[in-house]
Amino acid sequence: MARTRRIKAAGEEVYYHVVSRTVGGEFYLGDVEKERFVEGLRRLGKLFFVDLAGFCVMSNHFHLVVRTRRPEEHSDREIVERLAAFYGLSEEVAAAQDLGRWRRRLFDLSEYVKAVKVDFSRWYNRKRNRRGYFWGDRFKSVVLEGGRAVLQCLAYIELNPVRARITDRPEKYRWSSLSFRLAGKDDFLLRDVLQGEDAQWYWAVVTEVGKEGRTDGRGREKGRIEPGVVPGAVDLWRHRVRFFSDSLVLGSKGFVQEMYARFSGCIGKRERRAHRAGGLEGLYGLRRLAAGGAVGG
Repeated sequence: MARTRRIKAAGEEVYYHVVSRTVGGEFYLGDVEKERFVEGLRRLGKLFFVDLAGFCVMSNHFHLVVRTRRPEEHSDREIVERLAAFYGLSEEVAAAQDLGRWRRRLFDLSEYVKAVKVDFSRWYNRKRNRRGYFWGDRFKSVVLEGGRAVLQCLAYIELNPVRARITDRPEKYRWSSLSFRLAGKDDFLLRDVLQGEDAQWYWAVVTEVGKEGRTDGRGREKGRIEPGVVPGAVDLWRHRVRFFSDSLVLGSKGFVQEMYARFSGCIGKRERRAHRAGGLEGLYGLRRLAAGGAVGG
């Protein structure tokens, strides 16, 4: 089977939307499993230099929005401290490790997602006395431009339970970053993405979209989101928007063109252009037209 194509800008500060599914799409993730998965995200966030901006854990797949960091901005001392704390080592033993190897690993998107998936699958297989693969194909990742693109993707993944008709209000779903933020338990989540003018758009969507179509005692619709106030809100929760998971890059037209110019030699020779994401204001995508390995190392 052809491998899922993706772009990875190694050694840079970049946002990604990550998606991975269980083998065969089986519904392995119940309430206990989802709780354990989130616990793993919290734990591994103390080891890896990969910031978790948001997540949503469903019954047969998960979504993450993460930001990688630049290795040169962090010292060996920080790596030693994380190794010592995470593995229960003395600082002397941690400092004696191959720090170059750990530096390459702890800043890498693929290594982070691998650790998240292996951590959970080992726990699950032990708990169920089970053998074999838990996760299906390689994870998908979409490069996201900062700002509005990240917030649109965050809103999209946190509204997953509404689209799946699991709940009528996204904040009531326990296993998403939205519920953790509203409960004040977001100490392991990246917070600066919710600063600035675009944050108002995000909160308007995720807190009001569940009211769409509901009526008051007089039969009048309440909580209606006017398209001019919150562009694209209806499409974000009523339908699956393939751009969020089936693109290579997502952001402004200029950002998408810039990323294609950087990685076009790896992506393929077929001419590509930025496609407008329908219903999403100012958002363009570079479609995942062909299968292949990771692009950009």
